[in-house]
Amino acid sequence: MEITPVTLEDLLQLGERHDLMSSARYVWRELPKRMARRVKALGNLPFIVGVNPWIKSVYTLYHDSFETLLSLPEPVDAETQQKFTASLKELVAAHQEVIPKLAKGFKECGKYMSKEKAAEFLDGMIHARIGIRG
Repeated sequence: MEITPVTLEDLLQLGERHDLMSSARYVWRELPKRMARRVKALGNLPFIVGVNPWIKSVYTLYHDSFETLLSLPEPVDAETQQKFTASLKELVAAHQEVIPKLAKGFKECGKYMSKEKAAEFLDGMIHARIGIRG
C-alpha cells in the first residue's frame, strides 16, 4: 500500500481550510498504512531484540493500535467523526511512552545490535512518528 506523502504545505492547507471531515477521512485512510509499516519494522528486528520486554510492548501497542484503526468506521457524519476523533485521542495517549520504552529496550540489547543499526532504527521510528502525528 502506498503512503500519501505529507508536505508542510499540505499541513498548512489543512489548517487553513478547517475542514474537519476531510481531515478525518484522510487520517482514516492513511494512518493504518503508516501504523502497518511500524509493525513490520518492529517485526523485522533481530529476534533477540524483538523479544526484549520493552520492545515487545511497543510492538504489541502498535499491532493493537493497527487493529483498532482497521475496526473504526469511516467518518461520514458528525457522530462517526466524533467517535473516530475520540479513538485517536486514546491511541495518542497510549503511545506517549513509545520512544522512552524503545530507548530502554535498545539499551538493554546493545550487545545484540550495532549502535549504528539501533540508531538507524530509532531515527526511522522518530521520523515515522512525525508522519503519523503530522
